[in-house]
Amino acid sequence: MPVQTHRRTETGDLHLIVDSARLKLRGAGEWLFDKHGAAKRRAWRKLHIGIDADSGEIVAFDLTDKDFDDASYVAPLLNQLAGAPASFTADGAYELANVLR
Repeated sequence: MPVQTHRRTETGDLHLIVDSARLKLRGAGEWLFDKHGAAKRRAWRKLHIGIDADSGEIVAFDLTDKDFDDASYVAPLLNQLAGAPASFTADGAYELANVLR
């Protein structure tokens, strides 16, 4: 499904809020369980998202495999921005030395 991206129109400082969420995908495994009671495999993905704290606008996002940890995915989100954010806010999952630099 194509996703339209919108560029940030404000010219002031960007105060970035970053988080991720696990998304469960339904697929053939769910259908087999419903029909036959067979064991099902759960397909999970992670949505990584960066939001402008002032406007609430989504300024960076990506969907990855469930095995990507939050802190390791900061750089790809920051690469989507035109410049460095004035501030960066995230939960404890982002508290790694390479993120805090």
